Amino acid sequence: MGHVWLLVFLSMVITFGASWFWHISEMSAEVDRNKIENDAVIVRTKQIVSYRDALKDGGKETAEVYLSTSTPRIYGN
Repeated sequence: MGHVWLLVFLSMVITFGASWFWHISEMSAEVDRNKIENDAVIVRTKQIVSYRDALKDGGKETAEVYLSTSTPRIYGN
């Protein structure tokens, strides 16, 4: 009977180890996806701040020039 419980215990340990490895790899992938998304948001925010500053400093005409020359364009303008 001890041999059976040893096999049960080993199967539990192997299952736990595999699931933990799977969990860690999925969380690592999620961190990478979040970093990519956060970096894109930071870039867009910097573009919007630049547009706002151009609008404040030079008025509507300067802001329109900024929109026509900036790449990538903000909100498809």
